[in-house]
Amino acid sequence: QKIGDVYWDNAVGDSTYDREDWHTILVGSLRKGGTGLFALDITDPTNFSESNAANLVLWEFTDANLGYTFSQPSLVRLNNGKWAAVFGNGYNPANGHAILYLIDAKSGGNTSATPAGLKIVLDTNSTNVASLGTSANPNGLSTPLMIDLNSDGIADYAYAGDLFGNLWRFNLSSSDSSTWSVTRIFTATDGASPTANAQSITSKPLAVRHPNGGLVILFGTGRYLGATDTSTTAKQTFYGIWDQDPSVAPTTPLPTRAKLQQQTITTLANPINGQTFRTRSATDVCWNGDTCTDSGGNTVSGQSLGWYIDLPGLSATAPAERVTSDPLLVGQNVVFTSIGPSSDPCEFGGVSWLNVIDATTGKRPSESFVDLAVDDNGNVTATPIKADITENGQTTSGAVTSLQQDVITSAPTKMDAPYAINIYTTDSEGKGRVSSLRPAGLT
Repeated sequence: QKIGDVYWDNAVGDSTYDREDWHTILVGSLRKGGTGLFALDITDPTNFSESNAANLVLWEFTDANLGYTFSQPSLVRLNNGKWAAVFGNGYNPANGHAILYLIDAKSGGNTSATPAGLKIVLDTNSTNVASLGTSANPNGLSTPLMIDLNSDGIADYAYAGDLFGNLWRFNLSSSDSSTWSVTRIFTATDGASPTANAQSITSKPLAVRHPNGGLVILFGTGRYLGATDTSTTAKQTFYGIWDQDPSVAPTTPLPTRAKLQQQTITTLANPINGQTFRTRSATDVCWNGDTCTDSGGNTVSGQSLGWYIDLPGLSATAPAERVTSDPLLVGQNVVFTSIGPSSDPCEFGGVSWLNVIDATTGKRPSESFVDLAVDDNGNVTATPIKADITENGQTTSGAVTSLQQDVITSAPTKMDAPYAINIYTTDSEGKGRVSSLRPAGLT
């Protein structure tokens, strides 16, 4: 569900709503329980009662090509002046396409309302290409990321992934909604030979500004929706894709792994303080258009349009490690949970990792997890956790970047403290967990 503030003006003669001002509304979806969304006006908590339920319900929304509504809606102002709920169509829609819906926050897309409600449908497969989804082999759009590129409080772009591994950009920057468009900017595949396998994107992307302009779109791959998903060993990946200029068409052909810098994961052989950690490579990314110096001292022209990190899991035969929850931006880093489900119904879900990496390059940060100690006066000290890391024949002390946990954990949230940034998750045993990262200024 999503709670947000929206504004609407009542038209002359419209008695449906008695307030022409800001409203706080809740938009909820049914996930696997159904194919619909609903909205409640929760502006005034004193109005909450069963007898007043009819006045709290704003609308219900269904549509022929709305699937199971796993997508979390966003409440945003659009460039046509409308306030809207924006969401992906979810999974198993009737036509099998991946679709972005933008519907009026006041009327829920009711075109018979006064004034007529907004309902815009941006279909990623308007030409009915079989490889992008059919009713027999359905695709579906996951939760979109809304981008306000010029900081005016209005959504200009949306990014979302689908079950077939496509990352889509929706251009909403014009005041004329008839010109709004959708473009594929990347397709996630596992790089297998001779035929690469698509990697589903079921979580919401994240974005950071690139130092050379444009955005780096961050997302992980994998799904955890049905019974067969618990046992798959298909390789999954976390990506950072550079969208160099969202206002223009992407490079042709679309970038593949060959155009991305690979970063790698290593599990440390020895536990630290009784916990299993991983670390990552710290390979520089030579971006497209840059001039760089390689490890041999040679000058090279940059070609990279992003980076990727393959997720190794516990082993090649264990259920695949994957990302099915939303990442979190903490300082200059992206923090995300990856999970390895168990196919044993008697176990508490499986295993997971809390990961911290540089958001722009995918590199190992200089510091990440910290060990907290409290003295007799109650003063807290945060000591960075580091390990000996060997790269290119040299061993140095470097930051650990992943903490393994022997349960499934949720998407991370954060709270700043004077001594650390505390990262909170909940786990499949019903317990809350906290991990501490380096304080603000984390690099």
